[in-house]
Order: sequence, then C-alpha cells, then structure tokens
Amino acid sequence: MKKWALLIVLLLITASLVYAIDDASDVSDVVVDKDIFDNVDEAELPPNLITSSLIKDTNFNPLEIIANYQLCDFSDPVAIKTLTDKPNSASVVCPERNKCYSLYIVDGAAKDKIFFSVFDGNSWSSPLAVHSSNVALADIDIACRSSNNCIATFKKDNKAFFMAYNGAWNAPQIFFNKPVVSGSLSCNSEYCAYVFSAIGVNGISKIMAKVYTTSWSAASTIGKSPLNHALPSVSCYDNGCLAVWQGETTAKQWDLYFSKYSSSWSQKQLIQSTTQKETRPSVSCANSNYCMVACKGIPNKKSVAVRTYDGN
Repeated sequence: MKKWALLIVLLLITASLVYAIDDASDVSDVVVDKDIFDNVDEAELPPNLITSSLIKDTNFNPLEIIANYQLCDFSDPVAIKTLTDKPNSASVVCPERNKCYSLYIVDGAAKDKIFFSVFDGNSWSSPLAVHSSNVALADIDIACRSSNNCIATFKKDNKAFFMAYNGAWNAPQIFFNKPVVSGSLSCNSEYCAYVFSAIGVNGISKIMAKVYTTSWSAASTIGKSPLNHALPSVSCYDNGCLAVWQGETTAKQWDLYFSKYSSSWSQKQLIQSTTQKETRPSVSCANSNYCMVACKGIPNKKSVAVRTYDGN
C-alpha cells in the first residue's frame, strides 16, 4: 500500500513539473543554439535572447552562454527629473544600502549642466545643478571609496575633468589635458582608477590609466599597438584593479586585452588565444580571484557572452 501511495505522489509531482515547464514556455529562458541565428539580422532577435559560443583561452575561463538576463525583479522606472533639454549621459553608484548617488549631464541650449540627486531608499532628492559649462560635457562617471568620499569624471571639451565629493561637490578640475575618447572609473577604499582611451601618434587611440588618492598619478600607457585600442572598462577590488579593453588586429577585427593594477599596471595581456570579434567589454570584480567580463560579438556580432577570471 505504501509503495502505491509513493508511486502516486511521484506521478503527481512529475505532472506538476511538466505543467510548470509548459506554462513558462513564453519566458524565453531556454538556451538556444546560436547557429540558427547566423543569417538573422541582429535587430530581429528577441531582446531577452542572448547566445554565445565557447572559446578556450589562456587567462580567462571559457565563455559562458547567457540565456536569460532577467535575473531579478526591478521596480518600475521613476523619473528623477523631467527634462526639457536633451540628456547626455548618466551614472549611478550605491556606496551603501539605501544610499545611492546619481549624476547626469543635460545638453542645454546655452549651457551643458551636470545634475546631482541622492536616493535614500525611498525616493530621489530634487536634482541639484553642480556644474554648468559653455563647452560640451560628456561621459559622466561616478565611483566612491566611502559614502562621503566619491569622485566623478567627465569629458569637457574632450579633456578629462573630475570633481571630488565629501558631502558636497568641489569645483571641477582638469586632470588630463589631451583629447580623450572614452573612459571608465572605479574605486576601492584606498584609491580610484580611471582607465581611458586617448588619441596618440597619427591619430591612433591607446589605453592609458591614472590613479587617484588625494591627487592624480601620472598617466601610464597600458595598451597600444600600431592599430587602435579603445572602449576600456575597469573594476577595483580590495587590493587592486582589473582593466579590460578591445584592441584592433591586423585582420581589422578586435581582440580583448587586460591589465591588472597593484601599485603599478601590468603589461597588457591577450584575453583570448584566437582572433575573433569581441567588442565593448565591461568588467566587474568581487575580489582579485573573481571577475566577470561581458562582451559583444562572439563570433558573428549577434551574441553577448561572459568570461570569468580566477586571478591565475
């Protein structure tokens, strides 16, 4: 009798699982072979379907497929400010629970402005204009060493500027007086790192880095070649930082490179062992032994993939 009862329970559980799988079939959380999309235009792919291939490499673990990026529930969007002018760029950081800072640039008819707003866990404060400029502002980024020790970087007339925050924003100061294409900012409790793409000899872009404690270090070149290096991303952890970027190859394609910081920047290293089309990398590190890099274009520009880094 007990055996029959157990069998009936197992059948009911199985039926429930089959029904649940069938009922969730419209969620698009199934891994799909990328080959079926080889001849499909990227714009036609559903937004929550992301595929990749697996490629072995020497420094990072193999690429992993991302099938469904909806990993957690997000609240409905809340407007911090209703704009009459065109927004340019925005950045947000949360140095602690229920405390977040947002900076964003608005392209005004007469002046560009940077606005600042604080989230207290319930609502955003009214935006405060912290800087205005007669010349173009772009690419705002913010990072914190603690809740009242933050810096923001941005481009002003294509030069690199920063502002320091210790309860209020200080006046902007220039810290790299040459053309900057794009940059990325990250901090740990001891310092901040700004990794950026700058125009070098013959108009070829290279990757440079500066470190901030109470002042900025000299710029270090960490990635260059006869062709362009561009679109860096950096993430700092307790005792260092990891920077990644894309570098153009002789085949007019892009490889990904990385450099680590611990008192100085290491020589650039190739992330992958074969030429592909990896572009637009973004990195986030939990510590020196665990980082994750997301990138676009493996291998047909119709996919997004991630690599994990274990520090070896």
